[in-house]
Amino acid sequence: MSDDLPSLQGGNPGRKKGIVLKLLLAIFAGLFFLLHLEVAPSSLAEAPSPEEQRERYQPLDFGEFDPMRLVKKHLEAAVAEKELKAKKKQAEKIFISSLSEKYYNLVVGHPIEEMLPYIAKCDSETAIFLIAIAKKESDWGEHSPKKEGKNCYNYWGYRGTYNQTDSGYSCFDSPEQAIEVVGRRIGELLAKNIDTPQKMVVWKCGSSCAGHDPASVRKWISDVALYRDKLNS
Repeated sequence: MSDDLPSLQGGNPGRKKGIVLKLLLAIFAGLFFLLHLEVAPSSLAEAPSPEEQRERYQPLDFGEFDPMRLVKKHLEAAVAEKELKAKKKQAEKIFISSLSEKYYNLVVGHPIEEMLPYIAKCDSETAIFLIAIAKKESDWGEHSPKKEGKNCYNYWGYRGTYNQTDSGYSCFDSPEQAIEVVGRRIGELLAKNIDTPQKMVVWKCGSSCAGHDPASVRKWISDVALYRDKLNS
């Protein structure tokens, strides 16, 4: 080491500390100069151009990760979904009112009411028998089969092979499925000219009413006829 620099391995301790402090200050000053004035380490004489400074200090754009933007987007989606549901419900009411006002006035307040959008899509004769038979068989869903405490949406006493209860009734998954299956069966009977309550009693008796109480058979026919006539008037 040069004779101009004092040795750090001996001499005055106070002087040593002073030298160390000066060195540290020089290092910090250099770092401050480089970072604060943004002088590139490779060339202390070159400063960044205005364009480079603008790019370097461009405002941070969170884009899709902006928390407030995400919250706003979520709220807008929730409002849109709510409005869509409201419009759909209103359209459904208008549809029911225009095509099946008589149906609605009869069954409003009963479980079968939620099936009206699907009943209204059936042809008129099928729809009328769906409502008339459901009145007789379950009082429009007030007394209907259940499976493991679940509503089977079977308001017609329909016995099919699908998901049977212990009593042999079909347990449907939804109102829509119930109308699809039962409505199709009634449509098949109508296609065979079984188109009056007297003929439609096969719904109750099967191929023959010989084993049934004649009074209950007559009651079934008269009750179904009563509501069929109401809906046809």
